[in-house]
Amino acid sequence: MSAQTTKTTTPVEHANAVRFRRSNTAFETGDVATLHELWSPDITWIEGGNTPLAGTHRGFDNVLSTLTDGIGMLDAFAMTLEEVYADDDMSVGLYTMAFTKGGRTAITRAALAAQIVDGRATTVNAVNMNQAAVDAVMGGTVALPEQGQSTEHVNAVRNRQAFEAFQAGDISGLHAFWSDDIVWTEHGNNRFAGTHRGFDATMAMIGEVGTAIGPDWSLRLDGVAADDDCSIARFTGYYSKNVIDSFVMVSYLDKGKATRVHVINANQAALDAILG
Repeated sequence: MSAQTTKTTTPVEHANAVRFRRSNTAFETGDVATLHELWSPDITWIEGGNTPLAGTHRGFDNVLSTLTDGIGMLDAFAMTLEEVYADDDMSVGLYTMAFTKGGRTAITRAALAAQIVDGRATTVNAVNMNQAAVDAVMGGTVALPEQGQSTEHVNAVRNRQAFEAFQAGDISGLHAFWSDDIVWTEHGNNRFAGTHRGFDATMAMIGEVGTAIGPDWSLRLDGVAADDDCSIARFTGYYSKNVIDSFVMVSYLDKGKATRVHVINANQAALDAILG
C-alpha cells in the first residue's frame, strides 16, 4: 500500500485525519487522556484472526487493556503509520507492523478503519494483510507461512476478484461480491457525493462517474487487507487533467458480500474539480 500524490494540488488533511494521527501518537506514548478525548467511552474494537486480540471488544477501558495486554505478551512490537485517509464519518490508517515473539517475527501491512461520531472513534475494525503470520507469532502454535505462500484472507481474494470483474465489465462478477442492497457512500463536493442504495443504483452512479471523468482514466489496486467482517483496499486513480490520486475503499461484509462500502479519497478537492 504505497503512497501516491496528486500532480496538481497538495491536499489539506481532514480534521479527522489529524485526530487519527493524534490518537496514534497517544497510543504509542501511553497518553490515556488524549485517547479519552478521541475514543468514545463506548468504543467497539473488532480484531480478526486467531490471536489473544481476536474478537469484539467493547468499552474504552476494556479495549485499551486488551490492546496493551496483547502487545505486552510480545517480545517486541513496532508499528509505522504510513498514510491516513479521512472524511466526516470515517478515518482509515494504513500501517506497517512487526510482531516478534519467541524468536519469530511477522511483518505485515495493516489497516484500521475508525467510524467517527462528533470527532470520536466509535467503532474500529483492525485488519492485517498477513494475518496468518501474525496468528503464528502471537498464537505460538501455527507454523509461519513459507516464503511465497499466499496468506490473504478469502475476503481479500474476493475483493481482488471484484476489482478484476470491474476492470473487465463483468457485472455478474461484481454481483458475487456486492450485495443486492449494498449501501455505497461517497463524500466530497460533487454531484455524486452522498449515499447510494442498492446494486443497480450503485452501478448507475459508478457508470456516470466514469463518463464524467472521461475515457482516459484507470485504476490500480495497490493492496487489500481483510478479515471475516471487513475488507480495506487501497487504490491509485489516474484521471484527466493529469491528476493522480489515491483512495481507500472500506467494505463491511456479511457472509462474504459487501453490504456497506465507504470510499475516501486522499485529494478530494482535485476529484471534485473533475466531477463538478
